[in-house]
Amino acid sequence: MHLPRVPRSKHEEKSAACARMIRCTTCSRSCGGLRCSVQEHPRHSGTTWPSSSTSPAVNWQQPRHLLNQPHAAAVSESLEQESSGAAGAAAANLLDSLVNYERSGIPPAAGTAGSSRFDLGRMHRLLAALGNPHMGLKAVHVAGSKGKGSTVTLLAHILAAAGYRTGVYTSPHLLALEERIAVAHPGAVSRRPRPLPPDDLAFLIDRHGGAIRSTVAAEGGALSHFEVLTALAFRYFADCSVDVAVLETGLGGATDATNVVPGANLQAAVITALGMEHVEALGGSLRSIAAAKAGILRPGRPLVLGRQLYAEAEEVVLTEAEAKACSPVVRAQSLVSVRSHGIEIQLDRCGQIARERLSLELLSEPDLYGTSFGTMTNRSSGGSSRYLEATVGLVGAHQHDNVATAVAAVRVLQREGGWRLDDEAVVEGLREAQLPGRFQVVKLPGPEGPYVVLDGAHTAESAAALTASLRAAFPGPTTPLQTQPAGSGTDIGPVGHPVALVLAMADDKDHRGTVTALRAVQPRVAVFTSVPIAGSYHRAAAPGTLAGHWQAAAILAASAPSPASPSSSDVSPTTPQHRQYRPFRCRELVQASLAAAFDKARQELRGVRASLGLAPGVGSPGVILVTGSLHAVAAAYKIPELQPLLQMGP
Repeated sequence: MHLPRVPRSKHEEKSAACARMIRCTTCSRSCGGLRCSVQEHPRHSGTTWPSSSTSPAVNWQQPRHLLNQPHAAAVSESLEQESSGAAGAAAANLLDSLVNYERSGIPPAAGTAGSSRFDLGRMHRLLAALGNPHMGLKAVHVAGSKGKGSTVTLLAHILAAAGYRTGVYTSPHLLALEERIAVAHPGAVSRRPRPLPPDDLAFLIDRHGGAIRSTVAAEGGALSHFEVLTALAFRYFADCSVDVAVLETGLGGATDATNVVPGANLQAAVITALGMEHVEALGGSLRSIAAAKAGILRPGRPLVLGRQLYAEAEEVVLTEAEAKACSPVVRAQSLVSVRSHGIEIQLDRCGQIARERLSLELLSEPDLYGTSFGTMTNRSSGGSSRYLEATVGLVGAHQHDNVATAVAAVRVLQREGGWRLDDEAVVEGLREAQLPGRFQVVKLPGPEGPYVVLDGAHTAESAAALTASLRAAFPGPTTPLQTQPAGSGTDIGPVGHPVALVLAMADDKDHRGTVTALRAVQPRVAVFTSVPIAGSYHRAAAPGTLAGHWQAAAILAASAPSPASPSSSDVSPTTPQHRQYRPFRCRELVQASLAAAFDKARQELRGVRASLGLAPGVGSPGVILVTGSLHAVAAAYKIPELQPLLQMGP
């Protein structure tokens, strides 16, 4: 065995060599070169590393982690720590120097088709500087207003469970930027997609920083943080030799930085539910929003369309699909039907986790070939269906549509692209898929420790879905582990546990609609606060603004017709409107930080128990609901009391 020779004549050569010593994602040991973390490791394949023509001349006689000398290991670790910190700082400096619309806000109409604000020409020139990594990449592209992140997660886990090396690109991140870029390695202990290691991101930027800086300068500084990160994701996926990448659009679709995959490589375009989100940035109307999302369609390529809430939006997408001769055009509900058997709160080694048992009916396929446009609207009348039983960690009635959309995409990939995706992979993928901040449930220790629900709901629709999920998961006044089928008709009335609401939102969201939907929870206390949005309070909604909308919604509810009056006979006791009309008492508080709001919410729940004279272990400990944005969830992750309970599984 020979120690690798580290050049000592020049400090720059030493630093370059150090930067190549990163960790293998399979065995978590140090070795040389980026390809260690993105290809099968020599330790597992019996091969040696290919040399890189762009790397400094270092004689790698033996992979570093196979060396047994204690001195060599100590030297390697020391050099690795030194280079990792320097490279990480350089990477952060480069990304921080770019314009960041997530922090500053998106200009009006920037995401509409034809907008010059987000110019795909710039993106193509940047990718060319990085070696055009996207040109050989097979991809599934997912756009939508709601559910696209969940659909990407579900589909990526199914592909990974089938043994495919799967790249995943999502946004925004919860805690760390590296979460946005993930790869599932078939030979790893766990086949779940794993976030990009920080050292790998630092190495990517160190390796390609010159090309990035030159392109940014040539474009007059117009390239954004999101565009550069997206280009690096494509570069990483190409270096990993992924079989397929599942891409989530950042904003809209037509001019989004992810919308650069060649049409021939697009395995399917997927569009989830469309709604009034990012309205100004996408043209100001539902039709302009739908047109922007439909910009990901490619001529002759498949379209999988999730359930749509608005006929107008669906019409726009289908018209664009017809114009581009997309084939086949599949409505997800024509291929997959989902039925819930209830939400359960299960004890897990990381605290508590909400899971839902589902029955999936895989409906007999209509003829996907040789049919006229638009015939994929209804279930097939012939043939027989197949059934799958699955357990999912993404719970709630709104997730049923996302499950159906992901599984429908799987069926299209099977038939159109010849992908090997069997029922076992579907069941495993649905079971393994996790998405922090989407009805994430933990329980604080002790008999009086309340349940904590974290959810990034920030629209009226997602808040209503959150309310329904909360009611299904916590239905009874004293039986928090009861299971109740969602949508069974028995979920009338408020949640059966005292709830303390903690709310923080961005300033460009629908505050009125969101708080109106959340009032159906009928919390005992509502605590309003603010959190940084993308590292800054520039886009954070003021707590007083949220409190004002809450009070206005209460006044409107009080002045609405009573369900018992003859004039309101059209309002059924089982409708959400009835719950909003029902009067309830709620303390309204404002706190300076989410941590302070959380502490206040817990104090209020203790007060509720004391007022009822409940002994420890008797009755419900209550529920603290943290919602309003994923940024609020991220702030909750930093609360010391919650940190050990919120660690992600392996």
